[in-house]
Amino acid sequence: MKLVFVMILMLGSLELEVHCNRDPEDGEHFEGDIILTANQRRMIQSGDKNNRAAIIGYRWPNGVVPYRFHRSISRSRKAKKVIFGAMKEWSDTTCITFKRRRREKGFIQFYKSTGGCSSYVGYHGVRMRINLAEGCWHHGIVVHEIGHALGFFHEQSRLDRDKYVRILWQNIAAPFRYNFMRRSTDSLGEPYDYNSIMHYRKNAFSWNGLDTIQTLNGAAIGQRSGLSNGDIKQMNLMYRCSNGHANTTRPCPNEWLSFGDHCYFFSTGLSSSWQNAQQRCQSMQADLLCVTSNDEWTFIKTRLQLLGVSRSHWIGPNDIAQEGAWVCGGQNLTFTWWYPNQPNNYGGNENCAAILHAWYNFRWSDDECTNPNYQYICKASSSSI
Repeated sequence: MKLVFVMILMLGSLELEVHCNRDPEDGEHFEGDIILTANQRRMIQSGDKNNRAAIIGYRWPNGVVPYRFHRSISRSRKAKKVIFGAMKEWSDTTCITFKRRRREKGFIQFYKSTGGCSSYVGYHGVRMRINLAEGCWHHGIVVHEIGHALGFFHEQSRLDRDKYVRILWQNIAAPFRYNFMRRSTDSLGEPYDYNSIMHYRKNAFSWNGLDTIQTLNGAAIGQRSGLSNGDIKQMNLMYRCSNGHANTTRPCPNEWLSFGDHCYFFSTGLSSSWQNAQQRCQSMQADLLCVTSNDEWTFIKTRLQLLGVSRSHWIGPNDIAQEGAWVCGGQNLTFTWWYPNQPNNYGGNENCAAILHAWYNFRWSDDECTNPNYQYICKASSSSI
């Protein structure tokens, strides 16, 4: 309601044209049809570039997506037929499978809404709504919304999009210009896809009916017929599919999260000294976290933001063997995220690293290894647990 009110003030009589006649995907959520978690919204509103870049989707464990229908939509044959058809397109062309939800904590639930179409992005281990007003009960639109739930953002939000499209800012309704900002999302090395079902149409969020996106090569955009070859390839890359099936030979255990070829355990609610934390990790065939890349750090930081934790976390780096010679797992550090002027060995006995809480933007600091008040993060190869 806030955005509609702003439009009335800024656009006067034009508000009715923009609000009533726009596409059902052009809602008042983030980028129109993406529902943000509370932590994601705080990250966006903070204006911090690194926070915005950290908002990425998560894979559903083993590519299996439990689902159920809310009573608001369960009696509509038309809606269910469209939903089943959309799920079938994803499962026929990728390694994603859908199953009726039983007791799984993480699942998607389809609702009939009155406010257009919207979905969360990726897996978060809880119930996630996909809202579908009657105007959204079309095959391509539901395929698009399920694409968000599987982990896709919009194609034109890519950082490299200005090489392929021109944003016509003067034609975008003022309250919705933020939807056209570029986001640092992982395209997995795939080229820009004009034909993606996740691409905005050419006049999305227009206040005057004119185009808001112009392709530099004249290609058509915004199709909602079905998945493009690029959509299919990128989803299969995202879920590391093998011969059309998700790689599920060694899934991460319950309560662990997957990223790349590793599994991660966040000790929410459990605190200990650095040494005890390492022992607990080793008892699970793991070690305290060693971060080896910016992509991995983005995953870790985003998970901490989503968890909303207020404590610091022990990780693997330490200089116990030699002051100032920081190592992790016996190897020199290849990635660091130290707070300014850290590590400083304050007091002469700070030999272990911890991720500070959100107030410090999850920067790293050294501390006494005997501090018993920190939680911890374990990391293991997916083939070892």
